Order: sequence, then structure tokens, then C-alpha cells
Amino acid sequence: MTTMVSSELESIKKELSTYAMKGRREKVMKMYQDEPRAHRAKITRSGDTALHLAASEAKDKVGEEMVRSVRSHWDKDQLKKVLQTDNIRGNTALHLAAAMGDVRKCEIIAKVKSSLVDCRNGASETLLFLAAHFGGTKASLCLHYIRNPTDGGTPLYYANCRRNDGDTILHSAINGDYFDLAFQIIHLYEDLVTSVNEDGLSPLHLLAAKPSAFRSGSRHGRVESIIYHCIDVDQLKKAEPLNVYTDEVKEDQPAHFPPNYCVLWDAFNTVITFKSTVTGPSALCNSPSSTTE
Repeated sequence: MTTMVSSELESIKKELSTYAMKGRREKVMKMYQDEPRAHRAKITRSGDTALHLAASEAKDKVGEEMVRSVRSHWDKDQLKKVLQTDNIRGNTALHLAAAMGDVRKCEIIAKVKSSLVDCRNGASETLLFLAAHFGGTKASLCLHYIRNPTDGGTPLYYANCRRNDGDTILHSAINGDYFDLAFQIIHLYEDLVTSVNEDGLSPLHLLAAKPSAFRSGSRHGRVESIIYHCIDVDQLKKAEPLNVYTDEVKEDQPAHFPPNYCVLWDAFNTVITFKSTVTGPSALCNSPSSTTE
């Protein structure tokens, strides 16, 4: 009996793998609708399921339909286990959706159970960390508000913001020059401004080490200076929860803030001044002086 079941599972994996590799999406969907055992079948050498593959495809609606099929076959506890199926790197399908910055897929999977947002991969990276690492501003906001469904105030859940090496989502956003995302993170997680990693570096140190982020760090010729002053840059605003994602949300595209970062620097200074006033200078990290304007 066990041999027969094992043989059937191998047959399902082989058939599903063939359809997925050939791009036969309608066949993959049919198997997901008819055969629940296909939902956790790992069909690549990397241990990916068909849902992993769909989650890593940009602008692909198949993943949404697959999640709906999975939801129709399992109760909530079993459904969470199915969606927690990981590959050899420890990534779930939701990890891949977060890395892609795919707001719609993040929403439809994470809303099954908000604690799915807490999953870490083999590198101890959470969904929030991956979204920040690849500059997915809207995906980061979507995941935040799914896990922290509150309006305003200090977020309730900081644990998803840090990797084992001490780097936070704010470190990651600044490292990638995603300053628009960093601006939103500062508003949502103000304590991260003074958080240091294993090397003793805070996000402020990383920002200070990027001279190109400041006007004084760039040497402009006459033409470049004229162009610089003519660039029209919209002032960044704190994102409102209700505008982050809807049922008709479009796919997120990683965005880079133009080379005018004074708004970000002002946000840092506002938080630091507040912390210094309330807790005193000792609350701030002790470090070598950073570059100033």
C-alpha cells in the first residue's frame, strides 16, 4: 500500500513538473484544482513547488488562482502548513512573492493567516526583510499592515525587522538606495533609526557613508548644476494604510527616490531629536562622527 502511494506521488510530481516546465499553465491549474497532493509536491532540484514557480513570475495571475485552489481543499491549519512549504533555501512561495515586490500575491497569500509573515528562510530573512532588500515599497507596506492592522502609533511587531546578523529592514533599504522605502520605514519603526548590527553600524552610519546621497557629496559642473536645480521632486509623504493595497491593486514596481534626499535626512533628524529629548544622548549609538552637510 505504501509503495503504491509513493508511486502515485512520484507520478504526480513528474506530471506537474512536465507541465510547469513547458509552461502549460492550464494543466498545472487543473492538477491544483483536482489533486490536493500536488500542492506540496516539490518539482525542481531546488525543492520548489508549482506555487513557488508561479510566485516568482512577474505579472502572473496563475499564482492567485493556485492559491484559491489550495484554499478550497484545506482547513485553515492545514492550509497554513501547505503555504509554509519551503525549498532548499528555506523560502516559501510568499518569500518569493515578497522578493518580487508582488503586492497582489503577498496580499492573497498572507491574508490566509497573518502569522505567515513571520516565516524565516535559511538565511533568517523574513518577508519584510526580503521586500526591503529588493526595494518593494508597496509590498513592504502591504506585509506590515497585514501583520500590524493598526492605524498610527508604534508598530506592535518589531521581530520581523531584523536578520540574525543584526541588519534591519532600514539597513537593507539604505544599502540598496531605496530611500523612498527607508522614509516609510522610519515612520513605521522609528526605533530602527538607532538600531545597530553586529558591526556596530546604525542606518545613520550607512547613510553618512553615501556621499552621493547629499548635494555636497557630488561635484557638479555648470550644466549639471542647472539640471540639478531644475529637477522636480515630489515631497515624500507617509503612506496611509487604506491606500497600500486593495482588491484591485496593481503589481508593485521597485522604486528609487531621485537624487534629492534631504527629506529622508530630515526624517532621521526628527526622530533622533525626539529620542534625545526623551531618553537623553545615551540612547543614541556611540560611534565615530559621520559626514555632515
